[in-house]
This record gives sequence, structure tokens and C-alpha cells, in this order.
Amino acid sequence: MLLSDQSKFLAIALALAAALQLATGGAAPLRIAAFNVENGLYPTNDTSHQNTARILKRINADVVGLCELMVWRQINGTWVFVGDDANFPALATELGLAHRIFDTNGTDHRAGIASRYPIAETIWVSGSGMTRRIPLARIAVPDTQRNVWVAMLHLKARHDSNLDQHKRAAELYWLRQAILANCDPAQDIIILMGDFNMVSPTDLVFTNPLYTGVAYPLDAPKDANGYFVPEQIFKLDLRHAGDGGETWTWISDGIFPNGALDHIMVNARARALGVTCEIYDVQKDAAGIEGLIKYGPRPPVGASYGSDHLPVFADLSLDEITSPPSLSVDASGALSAEWRPGGPFAPATGTYLLSNTGSAPLAWRAEHSAPWLSLSATEGTLASGSSVTITAGLLPAAASLPVGGHRAALRFVNTSNGL
Repeated sequence: MLLSDQSKFLAIALALAAALQLATGGAAPLRIAAFNVENGLYPTNDTSHQNTARILKRINADVVGLCELMVWRQINGTWVFVGDDANFPALATELGLAHRIFDTNGTDHRAGIASRYPIAETIWVSGSGMTRRIPLARIAVPDTQRNVWVAMLHLKARHDSNLDQHKRAAELYWLRQAILANCDPAQDIIILMGDFNMVSPTDLVFTNPLYTGVAYPLDAPKDANGYFVPEQIFKLDLRHAGDGGETWTWISDGIFPNGALDHIMVNARARALGVTCEIYDVQKDAAGIEGLIKYGPRPPVGASYGSDHLPVFADLSLDEITSPPSLSVDASGALSAEWRPGGPFAPATGTYLLSNTGSAPLAWRAEHSAPWLSLSATEGTLASGSSVTITAGLLPAAASLPVGGHRAALRFVNTSNGL
């Protein structure tokens, strides 16, 4: 404000402390990956560990599930210490995945999940007939209103007898019960991934109640797609990059041929939002065969697979992305008044348009230190996409200010998150 014998002039400058954030429009990707690391990770200085780390860094998933993690491993009747209770957290740190769960039940062939985002809830699925527990984790993926559930499976291996198929059916029975008790298949994102070991030649139905708590007769389809039909959870069409379209994930050991043992299954809600997927073959990647986007340097020619399984990964789109509440201020009508002796201030008021450009409610507050300034409101809440006009005026005390220039800083603050 400028006051003189001839005129009085007031200008209020708006100062906003705001950070810019890119808001996602409509959908955002979540990359998930599953890898059977074959008999443990071993310490960070071990070649096996380093091969696994190189492959997973190239995939760069937000959520990684691993199986065949070992604390101890039996080799030719002798227990050998592997130490994956420490090796797994070390690998997760290398991958930038700060949140993780690891099965502390048993010594070998454990499962673990590492995540870039917090793991809000973990259910360790267990029951009669299960070979290994299955972690079912709810991942707190930012900027989505949907629950995201991820299970990492390592089902009973082989088909030496129908008992193996019976066990796999029991394992998936218990997993289904956990999903029904904790998830909403119609609205949540549900991801089942890992080594399913579905190698049985025929569909079976078991009527002998071998496992306590399991409902019989127990359907035991040879294909994983037969276990979650009411929930509409089905396998993704996983294939190698390139023109060949191979579907194998198990590398032949000379006894059994290459096979598709590792899968990712998602529910109808996830499929409707959009999913792309791939079986990652490090040697095809090294040869320059492109697939989904990868990160970091391409592996060298002849790079090791690091396991007798190939990792599988998928990119999912999540809808209802909630951009944080963000305050926008249009000060084009800002108050700038002049006073001359004998007359009123002109103009007497100014306006500021406050808008919430985010998709969550925003609380705001106005701050200033000028005793001669009035505001039509000093605080409030804005719904997503809404606006409010704040009128700034001058109190009678403004006319009593001494001759000279006077400025006041008016600050609108987003008290929800500072943006």
C-alpha cells in the first residue's frame, strides 16, 4: 500500500508455497514378478545370488515373489546352511524393495514376497495336506482405491502318484478359502503367481477324505484354470519374447522336457483393466530380442539363467487412481487498491479462486499478517475438482496507515498434504 499526500495505493502480493506433482490420469502400471530361484539364493558374493539379482534388476518389478528360498538345504543326506533368512532381505535391498515377508516356518523351500510398497496385511495360508505355506499379501499400492492381493505359490512337485495331484488340489482349496474369507474377487485386484507344478496328465476327483477340513469330493483338475472358476481367476497367456511364442518356464533336466510350470493368474477385474505379460528369457534378452520394457544394461551373451526356472512377470493397470489433493490458486483478480484523500479505496475488493485439482478432498487455510485486511473465509475443505472464490477486502484501519507503500503477503496453504 502506498500512501502520500496525493494518493494512497495498496497492493497485496500472493505467495503460495506449493510443490508440483504429476497426477496419473485414469490408470497406472504395477509390475509383478515371480521366480523359482532353485535351491536358494545364497549370500551376495555367490554367483547364484548375483545371477538372480541381475535378472530381477532387469525386470525391475514393484512386487517380486520368490520360492525355493532356503535356510538349510539337505544335500546327499547332509544339511548345508544357505542362510536365505539373511540373503533374501539383502537381495530385496539390492532391488530397492523395502518391504518384505519371509516364511519362518520350516527350513527349506520357503516363499517370500518383496515389495516397493508397504505390505499392509499378510495371511499365511496353511491347512491339512499342504506341502508349503502360501503367503497371501495385501499390498498398499499408492494412488489406487482398490485392494491389491498377491499370493506366491510353490505347489507340490512332480506326479509320481495321484497323491501329488491330491496335495496340489488341497493346497489350492485352502488358498481359495483364504481368498473367499479376505478378498472381494469382484472389486479387488487378485494375483496368484509362482511355481504351480501342474504336471498331472488327467483331471481327477478325490472322494477319500484324506485331509482334515477339506471339502470332499475334491475336484483336482490338471490345469490351474479349473480351480478358481467362480472367482474368475485364470492364467495369463505367458510367452517368451520374440516370434516363437514359447510357453515353457521349466528348463529340461534331461529327464523331463521343458514345461510350463510357472504361471500368473489374475481375476476378471485385473484383466478388464489391462494386463501384459512375459516369460523372461535372459538369453533371448541378451540376443537383442525385444519384449516388454526392461531396465538397466542388457545382459551379456551367454548370461546364466540363474535357475532351472524362468521368471514370469506382468504389468497391470490399476484404475481409480487417486492423485493427491493439490491446491491451485488463480490470483488474476488479486486485490490492488488505491486511495486518494476524500475518496474510497478503489477497487474495494479482490478475488482469489481456489481449486482442488486432485482426486481426494483437500483442506486449506489462509494466512496473512495484515490487520487491515479481511477475507471472506480463512479456511475450508474442497472436494475433488471443486473450487471456491475468496474475497479479500480492506478494513477501515487501512485508511489510517501512514503515508508510503505497504504490502501484505497472503498465503493459501493446503493443510492436507502441502501440495
